[in-house]
Amino acid sequence: MTRHLPTEARRAQILDAARSAMLAEGYQGARMSAIASAAGLSKGAIYFHFDSKQALAEALVDREFGRAHALVERALAQPEAPSIGALALTFAQVFLSEPGGPAERFVLLTGEIAVLDAVIGARIRALHTALVGGLAELLERWARAEGWALPDPVAAATAVKALSDGLQAASAFGVALDVEALFPVAVSMIEQGLRALGSPR
Repeated sequence: MTRHLPTEARRAQILDAARSAMLAEGYQGARMSAIASAAGLSKGAIYFHFDSKQALAEALVDREFGRAHALVERALAQPEAPSIGALALTFAQVFLSEPGGPAERFVLLTGEIAVLDAVIGARIRALHTALVGGLAELLERWARAEGWALPDPVAAATAVKALSDGLQAASAFGVALDVEALFPVAVSMIEQGLRALGSPR
């Protein structure tokens, strides 16, 4: 008998199993039966919570982007704009804490899903746009606190997001990243680049 769990805990259990299966077999290759087995549940129990593999993948994407959104929302809730260094450190602690681990490899899986599934691909683009929007607001607040204006915060945020995505992808490929060495370099590049783009208020 499978132990009874609250709905959210059961969904999390299933999503963890789905992520493991999809990371091992790919989005197309992962079977619902394998996901059920990994979760220690019947296929019927999986379908009770998620009506398709597409629904599972979409929930996984939402959960992963949700971690990044939570970081941005917490930063936006602060009375003073956090420094670029503080933002970068938080990112490194959350998304580069396990080189080559599931969080990093999920970036690659997200790309596969976006290419193979148009519905989830649209969802990924919407989540990406929302995340960039929050990051743009943070960068704009930081520039304002520094006493200058950032002419195109969305473009700046898109570039910063691309840098973070690239680091995650490199880690997922198995590239050994010296985060202690990379961290000050990345922060300096971002700060100097933004200042070069800005103009005095």
